[in-house]
Amino acid sequence: MLDKIQTLLSLSLIIVLQLTVAQNKEPVFVESNSATYDQNAGIITYTKNVKLNQGTTHLTANLLISHLDQSRKLSKATANGTPKTPAHYWDTKANNKSEVHAYADTIEYLPNQETGVITCTKNVKLHQGTTHLAADFLISHLDQNRKLSKATANGTAKTQAHYWDTKANNKPEFHAYADTIEYLPNQDKIILIGHASLLQNNDSYQAQKIEYNTVTKQVYSPSLPNKKVTFIFEVK
Repeated sequence: MLDKIQTLLSLSLIIVLQLTVAQNKEPVFVESNSATYDQNAGIITYTKNVKLNQGTTHLTANLLISHLDQSRKLSKATANGTPKTPAHYWDTKANNKSEVHAYADTIEYLPNQETGVITCTKNVKLHQGTTHLAADFLISHLDQNRKLSKATANGTAKTQAHYWDTKANNKPEFHAYADTIEYLPNQDKIILIGHASLLQNNDSYQAQKIEYNTVTKQVYSPSLPNKKVTFIFEVK
């Protein structure tokens, strides 16, 4: 089931990247209660009831701020929600799969760094069909071709990053928890770090670190000082 975490973490690549004209040639339509453009500072601010639509991709927010460089190209974009309503991105045609929905208090995109960065901060939730991911912070690093090179989801001191599948191949719900969930697509690897656990029905697998190869489907827990790996299987 861990291979489905690959899909959820990859969704962070889409959140703002598809909303830039460079990757999507369709026109962008933005509505808001008010908008201001500071030409000297190169900042466009859309305030309240912000709705952005570009083809099949959509974004709603309470505040959207776009920073332009001296060439009037996007250098930074930040979408903020409210305490009651987070910023919300969704794609109605996500590679012919179920609709993608992403929520966070703040979604930020930095396109002009050598390796572009997308961050989702506070109350992060990603949903696609039966697969879900919840975290406090999600950061995605893009390579020069704007493809995902690394994605990392972090929990808090009280709440771990959490992936779950509500219909895992007609089996009981599958849950994965860790302080950090890391995805390395170039290495075909997902890593659960810190108090990692896999749960399905009454079966569980716990370790300080769990590595999963998305190609071979093998699970590996490296030997760590004073740390043990625990398997619990229900006997029927």
